[in-house]
Amino acid sequence: MSEMGNQCGAAFLIDKFKKKKYPLKLDATNLIEFDIENIQGSYASDRFFITFHGSAANIATKAKSIIPESQAKETNLKNELSVFPNPVSGEFMQILIPANITGKLSLTINNLNGLKIYQLDNITIDDSRKVSIPANKIPAGIYYLTLFTENGNKFSRKVIFTGE
Repeated sequence: MSEMGNQCGAAFLIDKFKKKKYPLKLDATNLIEFDIENIQGSYASDRFFITFHGSAANIATKAKSIIPESQAKETNLKNELSVFPNPVSGEFMQILIPANITGKLSLTINNLNGLKIYQLDNITIDDSRKVSIPANKIPAGIYYLTLFTENGNKFSRKVIFTGE
């Protein structure tokens, strides 16, 4: 274990699909590459989690510098943005908008090359907090769904369309 690990503990990214544990540097940005495969579990919303070992007080002090404030805000909200079903099959995909996202929204769906496949603007959220997207107009593949708020925040999710 490194000197830093002995002083303030350690953090690990756990990949439940690959059954691997990746050490994280608490004083630097971490980049971990992974593949999404057409195998159940490789695209699960709970595939990854972070675990901390050691002194929680020291880890919390170090961990504050891992993610810039703007990205941390996006990450927390991203966990609340629900897309279902995912993988998407059938006529419609539903997006559940968290209660803390308000105002007019717009949405894009881009393929992995960045090509815009679908766009919906001036979305008004009703009491159900759901937005329906016609899934049958989108070819089978892996896409990025991005939701934009009127105050400039954006939230993205990887979505798989089965074409069924």
